[in-house]
Amino acid sequence: MTVEMVFEPAAGSRTAVVAPDRFRLYLHHGRYHLPRVAIRATDGPVEVWDVFLADATPATGALGRYLARNYPTTSWRAVTVGEPHEVSAPVPVFEYLNLPGAAGRLESVRLTWRVTFGGESVTTRDFTLLLEFAAPDAEPGTDTLAGSEGLGSGVAEQPLRQPVTGHQVAKMFAIDFGTSSSTITMVDDQKIQGSDLDPAQDEMLRAALAELLQSAGPDDGAARPAWLDLRDKCLRLVRERTAGLPGSQDHPFTDVDELVRLLDDTREGVTEFRARVRDLVMTALRPGATSDLLLSAWLAGRLHRILDDAFYTPALATSKLMKVEFDQVDNPDTVSSTVHVIGTDPAPARVSLVRPTEDERGYVRSLPGLKRALGRSRPLAPDLARLHWKPAPRTPASSDFLVLHAYNWLIDSALRFAARTGSGQPLGVGHVVVTYPTTMPPARRERLRSLFQDDLLVPLPTFTYDEGVAAGMYFLMRELRGSLSEGMERFRSRSRPVDVAGQRIWRRNLLVVDIGGGTTDIALLALDLEDRTPPAANDPRAGCSYLITPRVLGSTGHPQLGGDLLTLRVFYWIKARLADALVENLPEQERRRIQDTYQWPGVSRAADGSYQPLAPMVLANQTLDPAPSSVRQALSDLLPTDAESGISTYAFTVLWTEAETVKIELGRLAGPGSVTILDTQLDQVLAEVRRSGVPLVKADVRAPSLELSSADFVRLVRPVVVKAADLAADIVNVRLRGADAEPLDQVFFSGRSAQMPVVRQIVGETLARRLSQHGATGTWDPSAMAVETTNAKQAASLGACWAEEQQNLRGTAEDGAGIVAQLNRGGSAVMIDVNNMFLSLPCHFFLREPDGGSGLLLLEAGTPCRYSDRNGNLAARSRWYPVPRNLRVHRDLGARESIEWGEFQFHLATHALRQTGLTLPGEPPADLYFQLQIDQDLTPTVFLCVGGAPDHLLHEPGVNILPRLRAGATGPDGTIDRLPVAIHVGAPSTRHTEHRPDGPALVFPADPDQSAWQHRMHTLHPDEPPVPGMVGEHPLPAPVDVGDGQRLWQFEGVDAAGDTVALAQLAPPDGPYDPAVRYVASLDRRGWLRVHRGYPRYLTTTRLTDMLGHPGAVFHTAMSEGEPMWNENWDPFTGRH
Repeated sequence: MTVEMVFEPAAGSRTAVVAPDRFRLYLHHGRYHLPRVAIRATDGPVEVWDVFLADATPATGALGRYLARNYPTTSWRAVTVGEPHEVSAPVPVFEYLNLPGAAGRLESVRLTWRVTFGGESVTTRDFTLLLEFAAPDAEPGTDTLAGSEGLGSGVAEQPLRQPVTGHQVAKMFAIDFGTSSSTITMVDDQKIQGSDLDPAQDEMLRAALAELLQSAGPDDGAARPAWLDLRDKCLRLVRERTAGLPGSQDHPFTDVDELVRLLDDTREGVTEFRARVRDLVMTALRPGATSDLLLSAWLAGRLHRILDDAFYTPALATSKLMKVEFDQVDNPDTVSSTVHVIGTDPAPARVSLVRPTEDERGYVRSLPGLKRALGRSRPLAPDLARLHWKPAPRTPASSDFLVLHAYNWLIDSALRFAARTGSGQPLGVGHVVVTYPTTMPPARRERLRSLFQDDLLVPLPTFTYDEGVAAGMYFLMRELRGSLSEGMERFRSRSRPVDVAGQRIWRRNLLVVDIGGGTTDIALLALDLEDRTPPAANDPRAGCSYLITPRVLGSTGHPQLGGDLLTLRVFYWIKARLADALVENLPEQERRRIQDTYQWPGVSRAADGSYQPLAPMVLANQTLDPAPSSVRQALSDLLPTDAESGISTYAFTVLWTEAETVKIELGRLAGPGSVTILDTQLDQVLAEVRRSGVPLVKADVRAPSLELSSADFVRLVRPVVVKAADLAADIVNVRLRGADAEPLDQVFFSGRSAQMPVVRQIVGETLARRLSQHGATGTWDPSAMAVETTNAKQAASLGACWAEEQQNLRGTAEDGAGIVAQLNRGGSAVMIDVNNMFLSLPCHFFLREPDGGSGLLLLEAGTPCRYSDRNGNLAARSRWYPVPRNLRVHRDLGARESIEWGEFQFHLATHALRQTGLTLPGEPPADLYFQLQIDQDLTPTVFLCVGGAPDHLLHEPGVNILPRLRAGATGPDGTIDRLPVAIHVGAPSTRHTEHRPDGPALVFPADPDQSAWQHRMHTLHPDEPPVPGMVGEHPLPAPVDVGDGQRLWQFEGVDAAGDTVALAQLAPPDGPYDPAVRYVASLDRRGWLRVHRGYPRYLTTTRLTDMLGHPGAVFHTAMSEGEPMWNENWDPFTGRH
C-alpha cells in the first residue's frame, strides 16, 4: 500500500498548470494563490501518520517564514486515507511579502512535503512541488487556468478594495475603531531635521521657556531685580551668539517680548536656528548663572519641571510614528465613529465618518455607536438594505456590512494622508494592526479578521493587541522618551531590582486603566529590564546592552462600562430634573387636573396621588442601570423620547447632546461647581415631545433652565466608576498576591473618560481600599498615578503601532557581532521584546453552573502556556474532567462578572450523526472526559477522550539510552524501573562549543515519582504496543551550532555523586532549528530519548465515533461562541430611551 500527493489549482486563482507538480502563479487581486494539497491511497486504504512541509528552497525572508507557518493550514492528525484527503486548503500569498517575482522576472520556490504512512511497515516518502511566481504585471499565456469564480466568503459579494503592488504599498497602519471616536497611527520614516530633540518635545520646551521669560520671577520680591537683570543678560547672550546664523535675519528680536514670540512661534517647525535659540536660553537661565541664592533655587525648581514635562511629551517623530489626520473634522487626528450613510441614485451608496453637509444630497441616516454591533451581527435595516450598494452585501445583509464600510473609510483616509505626507502617489494598504476590546471573544475577533482578509484584501492584518495592552505599550514608549538608550536609564531608576532565577533584573508592575467611550479595558503588565551585555564587549568604555520585556500578567474589562453609560445616566438625570421642574411650575389647578384625570404614572405617583419627584430616585440609584426601570417607564410616559421603530428620535438626540456636554463640563471640575442647561435647548425637546399629546407638555408650556451640581454628578457616576475600579483591583489581587507577592508600582490612565478628575479620584480611592485588604499588594502608593492627557484617545493606536514596529525591527537588532561593535564604540543598545508578552493566562476560566453560579475552576490566571505546537503557537491546558451535558466555559472578569467564552454541547455534536443511523448516546458517557485548551490568543478548544488518559503519537527518531544507564535501572521486563541519574542537556563536547552562561539545564530528575510516567506513547511501528513515558516540564534551551550548519543537544546523566555520563546527541527534528518554536524532550520506559518540535501530539482522530470506540484516542473541536455579555438597556442608541 502506498500514497500519492495531488496538487490542485485554487478556485478563483490565475494558475498555469505547467506539469502535475509544477505550477505558475499569477497575481490576482494582490494575491498569489498556492494550490490545494491532498493525499490519497493508490491501492487501498492506508494509515497516514504524519504529513508536513519539510523544506522550502529558497526559504529566506518573509516568504519563507510565511510558508513555514501557513502551509499547511492545519497540523496533520493521524487518519486512514482512501479517497483524497485534504492536507492544506488553498493559501493566499500576498504581493506585500516581496516575492522574487516582484523584481520583474520569473523565479521559483521548490517545496518538499514529507509523508509517513504504512501498516505493518512504516514508510517515509517525499513529494516535491515547484511554484513559479510571475511578476505582478505578467499575464498568463495559453496555459490551462483554474476557474474564475468569485473570491472570498465575506459579507460583501466582492472585495471592496483592489490592492496595488510593489513600492506603492503603504507603511504599517494601526487602527483603533472606537465606540465614539476613532484614530489611526502610521509608521513614518521621515528624518527629523534641525534638532536633536523630537519636534513635539522641542515645541513643549520652547513654549515653557517662553512662559518662564514672561513670568514675574520668584514670589520673594527681593529676588525680582536679579531676575530682571538675568533676563536682560539672556537676551544679550542669545542675540550675540545667533548673529549671522542662517535664519537670524528673518527673525530679528530686540527685546524679551520679541524673543518670547520667537520661542512660541511653531509655524516653521524645528529649524537649526530655533534649536540654537532654545539651547542658549537654557544656558543663560541655568541656576548657576546668578549669584542670588533665592533666584538660583527658584530657577532650579522651574527648569527641572520644564525639562521633565518636555521630555515626558511623547516623542512620536523620534519613534517614527505619525498620527493620521482626517479631512473636514475639528480635531484632525480623531474622527467620530458615527457612521453616516449616503445614497444618491444612480450612484452607489457610500459610508462616511464625517457628517455630510446639510445641502449634501442623498443623506439617509446616521448610526452612532456602530462598533457595538461588531460580532453581534444584526439584520441590516430595510431602508439601508434597499440602497444601491456596489458591491452588494451578501444575503442576508447584516450590520457587519456597515462595519466593513467604516473600516474601509478609515483605510482610505489613512492612504490619502500617507499620499499627502509621502511621495503623493496612490498607495495601497499592506500591514494593518487592529486593536479590539479586551472582552471581545475569539470568535468575534476571527469574524473581524475575515472582514480584513476577505472583504478588504488586507495582506497582513494583525490582531495581537487588545486596547488595554496597546495602551500599556504606549506607556512604555512614552517612558522611553523617544530615545531607547537614554530613556532606559530613567526607566531603570524608576524600577525595582528583583532576583529571577539568580539573575538581577529591574521590574515595574503597571496597571493600565483605559476607560473609553464604550468600553473599559484593563491590563496588568510586568515591565522587565535585563542587562544582556555580551562578554565580548570587554572595553571598559563599552556601553551596555539591555532587553526590555513587557509581560501581560492579567487583563479584564467590560464591553459596556464606558463614557456612554455615564452619559446615559446623565441623560436620565436631566430628563427627570426636567419632568420634576415642569410639574413644579404647573399652576396648582392644572396639576390637580392632571392628577385627577390622568394620574401620575408609576413611581411618580405618591401614596396620596400627588406627584413624587423622580430626580432623587435617579441619583439614589446604586446599580449599574442608567436609571431604575420603574423610573424609566414613568419618564417615558411623562416625556416620551423613545420610539418603537428602534431609531433615536430628535428629542432623544437633543437631550443626549446636552447630557454629553454636561458630563464633559462637570467632569472637568476638580471641586464644587455647577453647569446650567439653557431653557432654549430644552424647548427643542418639548417641541418634539408635544406632538405625542402627553398632558404634561401643552402648547403654552416652556422649559426652564436647569442647574446641575458637581456633587450630584459625582454621586451619579460613582457606581459605574467603582465597578471599573473593582475589576482593576481584582486582577491585581489575583496576580500579585500569594507568597511571592509583589507591589503594584504604577497606575496609568488613558481614554477620554479617564481624563475626568472625578474618575481618577474614585478609581484611586477604590484601589487603595481594595489593595490594602491584601497584605503586600497594599503597598501601592496612590500618588503613583500617571494620566495621559496629550494622546488620551490615540494611546491605543499609537501603542499598538509602536509595539508591532518593535517586533518588526527585532531581527535586525539581534545581530550579535553588530551589537558588540556598537557597545565597544561606547554606544548602548536597547531591544524591546514584544514576542513573549503572552506566556501565561491573564485570567481564570471556569465552568458555569446551571443556576448561573461559578463552578469548577478549569484554568487559573497565571497558568503558563507551556504546550507548543510545531509552529511555535503556545497554549495552556487543564486537567481532564468528566464531560457535562452543557459545557459552558466562562472567562472571569473579576468583581463578580464573567463572560461566556465558549460552549460545547455533546447532544448537539452527536445529533447529526444519529440522523445517519449511527447508534450514539444522546448524553455524554460517564467515562468520557474533556480537557480545555486556551491558546495565547485566548481561543478555547475542547479535547475529548474516553477515560481521560490520552495517548501520544511519536514519529521522531530517538536514541535508546538504556545501555548507558547503570545497572539496576531496569526491571524484570527490561524497561526502566528507576532512573538512577538526572538527565541534563548542555553543549556537545566539540571544538565548536559555544559559551553557555546558564550551564546545563535539567530535563528529567533522578528517581521521578511514578506519576511522572503518566503518558502512554505510541510510535509509528504498528506492532509496538504503547509504553509509559514522561515529557520534559520545560522547553529545551537552544541547541549549539557544532559547525557545518548542524545544531545538536547533548544529553548527560548526573548521579547523586555528581559524576556525569554522556547519554545522547540529538538534532532538531522535522527540519532545521526554528528559534520561534519550543522543543521538548520525552523519555519512555523502553529507554528511548527523543526531542520533539513542539509538545508531543495526542493520538488524534478526526471522527467523534472513532474516539468513542478507542480509549486513548483524542477528538478535538473548536468551541462555539457563547452568549454575548450585553445589556440592551445600557445601549444608548436602541431608540428605547
